[in-house]
Amino acid sequence: MKKLVSIAVVMMMVLALGVSSFASTNVPDDDGNIFYDVPGCLAAPVLDGVINDGEYSLIETKPSQWSRAVSDDANDGLADEIAKTAKVYMCWDADYIYYASTFVAPNGFANIWADDPPSMWYSGAIQMEYCDTKSRDDDTTNRLEYGIGVTADGTKVTTVWANPEDFSDAYTAEMIPDNFAMKVDGNNVTFEVRTPWGAFQEAKGAVGVQCGITVVYSIGLEQDYVHAQLAAGCTGEGGKNVIHTALLTMKEAPPPPVVEEEPAPVEEAPAAAEAPPAAETVAAAPAAPAAAAQTGDVAAILVLAAVAAIGTAAVVSKKR
Repeated sequence: MKKLVSIAVVMMMVLALGVSSFASTNVPDDDGNIFYDVPGCLAAPVLDGVINDGEYSLIETKPSQWSRAVSDDANDGLADEIAKTAKVYMCWDADYIYYASTFVAPNGFANIWADDPPSMWYSGAIQMEYCDTKSRDDDTTNRLEYGIGVTADGTKVTTVWANPEDFSDAYTAEMIPDNFAMKVDGNNVTFEVRTPWGAFQEAKGAVGVQCGITVVYSIGLEQDYVHAQLAAGCTGEGGKNVIHTALLTMKEAPPPPVVEEEPAPVEEAPAAAEAPPAAETVAAAPAAPAAAAQTGDVAAILVLAAVAAIGTAAVVSKKR
């Protein structure tokens, strides 16, 4: 009897531990109906930890498309905040599918698992998961699942947790470092990662090609894990069942941005020289009147006239 009681107690403890291992977990409200169109890349993104204009297309996500799995339900809000604020970018070309994101990690994002990469799922890591559509439709666990992170000194840490059937050697931890970049500035994190199509499915990148995706943002501290998960096919309540992945459909690349060039300034023609002012019409001055005889001349004339008159009178008198 005591043995049965002991077994019962142990089973209760195991169940309790099992529940506490995912003390708070859910699937998205939109589980099974999470679809994204992914435009082609205008140019292959440069993996430098900076999301540059013209590299990706912004993918609009909603909190109802995210799920969480945390070891302490007091941290639910941390996972939910990622769902509200993380920005997601994607594009594709014939060789790779690209995923990039910016988010705030409240505990910082230094990966402490360089000596034990498979344990990085606890904290300071991004878990990428892809599958082909057949695996998704058949509700299997057939998937590519790998992790990326960087230590405080910038050392890259990588691991592969699962490869799809028939792709066991297609992608290894040694291949991953050249295919991602991560920049951690305090609590602000930016990462870019590309995944070869050939690592998880036969179909290469082309318009109309589809695949499934789940991405886990592991933002906890050491082993106190906090998982914010886009879709639900990798951790928490959805487990590893890829039916819970989001479905991606490849679309045409967007048109190149129109660069509006400012027209060159038009040089103004030089102003025409001003015509000289019209010559003023000056009224002709009236002709000056004939000069009048001077006063002295008039007096002399009168004297001569008088003399002449006297002379004449004298002559007449003598004749009388």
